[in-house]
Amino acid sequence: MRARSTIFTLFVEYVYPERAARVRALGADATIDISEVKTPGERVRLVKELSLSGYGADVVFECSGMPS
Repeated sequence: MRARSTIFTLFVEYVYPERAARVRALGADATIDISEVKTPGERVRLVKELSLSGYGADVVFECSGMPS
């Protein structure tokens, strides 16, 4: 497992628990189950709460992994 960075925090939202386990093993700092944190507003609040700055994400990268 990687050491916690003081520069960034990596958050991953997920639908499939097996993918969450994989990204945690790769070093994600926090995973957010969208079936438990249902609204975008709740997710934003959680990311702000858990982020190092308290302001939330500086960069967002969306990749669903689903074929088009």
